[in-house]
Amino acid sequence: MLRISALITFLLIGIQLNAQIQYSGYIGSFPITLVSYRSQPGDIAAHYKYERYDDPIKLAGFFDDGKLRFRENDKNQKVRAILDFKGFSFKADSALGIWQDFKTCKEYQVLLCKEVDLSRGYDKKYLNKEIIQYGSTDDHYFKTVSSKEGGTSWGKVTAVKIFEKSTDRLVQVIPLDCEHVSYNSITIDDYNFDGVQDFAVFERSYAGPNTTSIYILRQPNSDKYVVSDIEGTSLHFSKYEKVIYEHNQCCGGRSHYNATYKIINNKMVLIQERCLSFDDELNDFVEVICD
Repeated sequence: MLRISALITFLLIGIQLNAQIQYSGYIGSFPITLVSYRSQPGDIAAHYKYERYDDPIKLAGFFDDGKLRFRENDKNQKVRAILDFKGFSFKADSALGIWQDFKTCKEYQVLLCKEVDLSRGYDKKYLNKEIIQYGSTDDHYFKTVSSKEGGTSWGKVTAVKIFEKSTDRLVQVIPLDCEHVSYNSITIDDYNFDGVQDFAVFERSYAGPNTTSIYILRQPNSDKYVVSDIEGTSLHFSKYEKVIYEHNQCCGGRSHYNATYKIINNKMVLIQERCLSFDDELNDFVEVICD
């Protein structure tokens, strides 16, 4: 079956630097939705899904001097298809592309039309724009809802919508207040170690590498989710040890906080913490009492 590789190529056509754009269109006769993000000159990240098949597919592309080449890999990370566009205009609202099977050279025409434009810019405004996310569980895919007022660089994610795969049934809407992430806000994991897939939404970025997310757990024997009490800075979840590691640093990397938690009744319980501070006289980190 032909893939969206070609489709994604198109969406690049309408993309501007630091812009997230969603397109709707067709690969051959198959309707698709494609989301693309151009973060720096040349490189383009994207994902798409067929209307009939709700598993988002990741794409990677490169744009140079009016030419765009996009590739789609198979499950073994080998190139499955190549999509080539020539004479791109990033301001275009629609585009035509050609998708080519990498092995058989069979070609399909791709047509895309710009649907949602979340370009970065202080003068940009939009309200309740829905973007399909790459992260999905076995049963559900997700759309973030974003709005933006003038005078800010990026908008905010105000909600996440949960859809059932294969039927596109809206399962649930969860209100949020999160920073808009340029490409993909959703990550999938088992955050409470109960063997069920949960998801997280990126919440904030802070000084240095510090970030936070909102962890949303699937309720047992249900298709509904609930916002959890799991919170912290730059959390790492070890499914093998069934513990959560937290790392928080500040002051230009001169101070570090490390903690380990276990999950009891879906709540984080501290089992160990360690704080380090840089000592100028020793020219090394020393352990200090955690505040």
